[in-house]
Amino acid sequence: GYTITEERLKKVNFSDPYMDNTQIIITMADSDIMTKEDLKDKVVSVQKESSAYDAVSKETDVYENLKNGELISFDSNLDLFLDLEARRSDAIVLDEVFARYVLLSKNAKDYRILEDNFGEESYGIGFRKSDLKLRDAVNEALSNMMDDGTFDKIKKVYIND
Repeated sequence: GYTITEERLKKVNFSDPYMDNTQIIITMADSDIMTKEDLKDKVVSVQKESSAYDAVSKETDVYENLKNGELISFDSNLDLFLDLEARRSDAIVLDEVFARYVLLSKNAKDYRILEDNFGEESYGIGFRKSDLKLRDAVNEALSNMMDDGTFDKIKKVYIND
């Protein structure tokens, strides 16, 4: 997914939003972390240059109290899970949609998704500013897929919702 943000809207056009997402916090199931406040003095990891990084950074009361006052950044979200499993990270923050997809291939009971999160966002498809006809055609296709149930069928296959 491509998160629709004010900053990105300055550079690209987006399709109509096709999915809502949340920046969630995941720990190992046996962790003592239950809320955002419990992240104080903990190692928290995110993907570099991601919506998760932006979301955590904006909550300065949480961000400034992380271990060493910083987030650990990785190139991929899959690396977040590896670091969490190795217990080098105490918690990871990432897109709920992607996280639930990854958890389909893991023993989900080994992990905890906290009720607290770092906010909601919407996904859209990005287009060059000049591609208005293509954007409009994609919007029509998305609308048709949502109306006839195709979108829900696809979502059911790929997202552990």
